[in-house]
Amino acid sequence: MDIVKVLKKNRPNLSESSVKTYCSIISNLYKYMCKTQDLTECVEYLTKHPKEVLEYLKDKDGGKRKTQLASLVVLTEKHPHTCEIYRKQMLDDAHKYNDDEKDQKKSKAQEENWIT
Repeated sequence: MDIVKVLKKNRPNLSESSVKTYCSIISNLYKYMCKTQDLTECVEYLTKHPKEVLEYLKDKDGGKRKTQLASLVVLTEKHPHTCEIYRKQMLDDAHKYNDDEKDQKKSKAQEENWIT
């Protein structure tokens, strides 16, 4: 199924710019995970394999992963079990991100790029 159609069906009031952003995030995630440019199985794969997706995302920066997970939550909204897996991880990342911001901790990428 077409990513854009699923996103619009799940969230009819989502702005066009958000639809484009989510579509880009989802398609790129699928392309990198599955090493293919063919998106015909994208929605089905991301819906049926949340554990593999989370494993792939585990080493990504928390802020970026949170955004990717938000896209996946909207994509899988009509599949409660899968959606809840993505939502739980997204909320965990959001809490960690907010805690790090409060503590003004540098992210791993910021640490690596920090000039002394």
